[in-house]
Amino acid sequence: MRTHPCLRANRAMSRVVLGSVLLLSYTLLLYPSGCASREKFFGRSAALLAARDHAELIAAAARKMNPSIIPGDEGNEEIAARIRSDLGRRLGHWTEVIGCRPRLTAVRFDEDSLEVEIESEVEGRLSDGRRASYLWTDRVVYRFDQRTGQTTLVDWTGTGSTEIATGPPVYRDGTVEAGLDNIVQRPDRVLDNRIVAGLWSGCGAAAIDYDRDGWMDIFAGDGRRSILYRNIKGKRFEDVTGVAGLPDLLATGVLAFDYDGDGWTDLLTLSHFGRERLFRNHEGRLEEVTDAARLGKARKGTSAAAADIDGDGDLDLYVMQSGDYFAVQGTPPWNARNGYPNILYRNEGDGTFTDISESASVDTTAWSLAGAFGDLDDDGDPDLYVANDFGLNQYFENLGGGEFREATARAGLGDRGYGMGVSIGDYDRDGRLDLYTSNIDSPYGFVYEDPDLPLPWLGRIFRWRIVPYFVKMMQGNTLFRGLGDGRFEEAPVRDDVSRGGWAWAGSFLDFDNDGNLDIYSPNGFEPGIGVDSSLEFFIDSVCNWERYLKGEKVFETDGRPLQGAERNRLFRQTPEGAFHEIGFVSGAGETACARGLVIADFDRDGDLDLYLRNYEARSTYLVYEGKKGHWLQVDLVGDRKNSAGVGARVIAVAGDLKQTREAFTGQSYLSGHSPILHFGLGERERVDLLEIRWPDGTVQRIREIPADRRLTIRKSAEDRRFDQSQSGISR
Repeated sequence: MRTHPCLRANRAMSRVVLGSVLLLSYTLLLYPSGCASREKFFGRSAALLAARDHAELIAAAARKMNPSIIPGDEGNEEIAARIRSDLGRRLGHWTEVIGCRPRLTAVRFDEDSLEVEIESEVEGRLSDGRRASYLWTDRVVYRFDQRTGQTTLVDWTGTGSTEIATGPPVYRDGTVEAGLDNIVQRPDRVLDNRIVAGLWSGCGAAAIDYDRDGWMDIFAGDGRRSILYRNIKGKRFEDVTGVAGLPDLLATGVLAFDYDGDGWTDLLTLSHFGRERLFRNHEGRLEEVTDAARLGKARKGTSAAAADIDGDGDLDLYVMQSGDYFAVQGTPPWNARNGYPNILYRNEGDGTFTDISESASVDTTAWSLAGAFGDLDDDGDPDLYVANDFGLNQYFENLGGGEFREATARAGLGDRGYGMGVSIGDYDRDGRLDLYTSNIDSPYGFVYEDPDLPLPWLGRIFRWRIVPYFVKMMQGNTLFRGLGDGRFEEAPVRDDVSRGGWAWAGSFLDFDNDGNLDIYSPNGFEPGIGVDSSLEFFIDSVCNWERYLKGEKVFETDGRPLQGAERNRLFRQTPEGAFHEIGFVSGAGETACARGLVIADFDRDGDLDLYLRNYEARSTYLVYEGKKGHWLQVDLVGDRKNSAGVGARVIAVAGDLKQTREAFTGQSYLSGHSPILHFGLGERERVDLLEIRWPDGTVQRIREIPADRRLTIRKSAEDRRFDQSQSGISR
């Protein structure tokens, strides 16, 4: 179905009008408010910063396991003594505190007082040798001078000490041993970000078996020289960039996919500082074919995904673009649409692509950072979900024939945040696909709820509408549960999985092979030393947004972290469907500011390992070595045009356990996971039925497959019992 040219013109005109109205409203909304109101806001802000600094003093004492260093004076010595005593009791069964990060999670101002709730995440080792993570909560009351903003401590009460997780680590850091410890380099052309000085996107990576030896290799993006690592039988990785024919290139985003269907996985690189580049894999040699393929239009590329969107058998390509972080602001910041348009390239089947973005109705100008294809409405073709910075994510329903329709609101997928990642999987095992989106988890949404927030008269009139947007945008990651027929609802486990930090590439995985999908969420924004500057950042961005908008100001961290010193999260799903955060305890919760994530069984031992591309820091390679259940891995081989069977849906039934997977490409911020489908089986020793629904509708069934093996399954219409000698199935 094609859109009539007149309708396209009307749609374009509507966008111009709507954009003009939004920009005018946005300018009026953020025009400075009255001086008296601003003074009250500044006074409260000063009080909040003083409370934050007090919380950091207590946290520093906890990290040093030395409560005696908490200061007191004549006015509050009794309270300081109580704090020291209570902290000593809390630390009584610890032998080491590795991390303690306080957060102001709730505030209440009266005429002359300030009440603050503080949550502190604490990690370390207990006296019995176990790793442990706890959540400490405190209620603190200050006398507050409205005129000066000065605070005086008048009460402190420890209200709780809750165990989050304890136990031994299951992941081991194998980075140095594997030869993957290179440091991500900053591009030599980075300018000042228009929001935070010096910030850039970081780099991603992709799993790619470029030489077809059965071991998953890694292409690691870099700001100056990206690296192709060859996997040497799971023991170590060697740099084969030059040997494989790749030049020194800047690559922030990466996609591995077989665009020409010859069975050799090709490589697409994206950059915020140049156009996308396509490298064709010719039996292990990578040759650039960007111009010959008629690609290269993207100038602010972030992530990419591929799927057969029109049913012609070959893989089409969707390239996401953001706005120019170094030249403009995302406006309006709750629903920015002033970015570069995303591009949908139709694969013509002859090695070339054609831009059909406009006719397909997916040329959004949101600040897109990640996206994924998946059959979200169960009608047999791939739909598209896009995670956008500064506002509302978007869901595009595939209508067939290369045409899409935005159906975000109807589907219930209107997640508003600083969208940075999306993952698709069936976490509740009901046969319907679910989504997990990555956003910012910050406690400082209360800054926007201040009654004296610096807004003009028009902003005050519409604050009931705007303020909830900003508060929602800071409430963390979102898990959407599929209801069928392309409809979704926010899962009831929100609080368990939303606290992902400043999250980037949150992804589904079954790390312990128990048959339940868990979630790994890399996070961290700007590294540094000292007290976290997040509260100053949000206060400053509110007070000076008009200056940010004009390019007259950026936020200077002065070398301090900006929500940087926080651990990556691993949310383990229990058999009952609840999630528990075990990042530190598991050994997967390091504090580097992660960006790209690759999930793959790199050492082929039947469990999933993690490769992280960190921000201007050493990469991390985490090898799973914990207790695990049985497993089955499926490596699909499809038609001549779609060699990896992208878009195929695979159902594995093992006794009472039924799992659904779909073959994807991309699905991680700037990055891509292994295309091999992984099924954890728990204690079950075989798969009773494996059903593959190929993209063309062909259904293939294989029965009675013994566990603990990787199968290569070639497309067929024949149903059979497992027989390792049969054509089309190999170990």
